[in-house]
Parts: sequence; C-alpha cells; structure tokens
Amino acid sequence: MEGLVQWTRSSEQFLVEDLRGRRCLWDRKHHSSMKKGLKMKNYEEITKRLGEKFPELADLHTDQVRAKFSNLKGYFIHEYKKIQAAPSGSCGKPSSKWELFDLMSFLHDTVASQPTYSSDINEQVNPIDNPLVIEVTQNTFDEFQIESQVRILQLNLCPQL
Repeated sequence: MEGLVQWTRSSEQFLVEDLRGRRCLWDRKHHSSMKKGLKMKNYEEITKRLGEKFPELADLHTDQVRAKFSNLKGYFIHEYKKIQAAPSGSCGKPSSKWELFDLMSFLHDTVASQPTYSSDINEQVNPIDNPLVIEVTQNTFDEFQIESQVRILQLNLCPQL
C-alpha cells in the first residue's frame, strides 16, 4: 500500500504549474486528450520532476499525482461554481480565499464550457434555449410509444383469462 504523501503548498504549486503546460491532461477538447499513453508519459514526467524538486516526494507514484490533481481540480470547480452562484450586487463578485485558486484559473474555460443540469424537477426550461431538452423529450416520447406498442401487442397475443 502506498504511504501517505506529505504535500506542501510549494509542491502543490509546482504540480499545478507543471500541469498548466500539459493541456492534454486537463482539457478534454485538446486533440491529445484521449491518448492514454501520452497522458501517462506526462504524468510520469511530472512525478519524476516532483521527486527531484521535493525530496519528501521521492517515493511518489504516478497514481498519487493524478489523484492529487483530481482533488485540486475538484476543489477549484467547487470554488468557481460558488463564486458564479453568488448574487451580484454593489459589492461585486466574491473571490476565493483558496491560495491556489488564481494559479488554477487556466481551468476556467473547461469549467465554464461544461453543461449544467438542474436538480429542481419543477424548474421551467425553455426548449428553444436548450436543444438538449428537446432531444431528451423526443427520445423519452419515442421510448414511451415503443413500450406502449409492445405492451398492446403482448395483450393482443396473450389475452388474460
């Protein structure tokens, strides 16, 4: 089992700065984002560089680096969405107090381009503004029609006594 890694703010900053230049690791729109071999090679290079720069991370594994970035990215998304959800007013938009927020701002476009879905079942959605709603509604309706037709056929072929 892998030991507990003692990340410092400096090692986290180093990780983020190194990842920033490796777009295939964080941008799903990047042409190389689906190349697993290339991504693994990049993570291996980052892991090696971290071990060289920070002796306490010499035994670091690639999976630990990936997990750390995943956690940092998740927290950035949490903070970003919290800021976006804040009501606007005379005070302006709040900012994050998290030390790595500004450093990770290169992820802004990837977060902003992700679709959002409402968990409020009563929310009114205008299908013209959201073509996905039309597609889902049409698919659901088609599935309902097919299920209904199958049920009618079953009843006609095997009438209940």
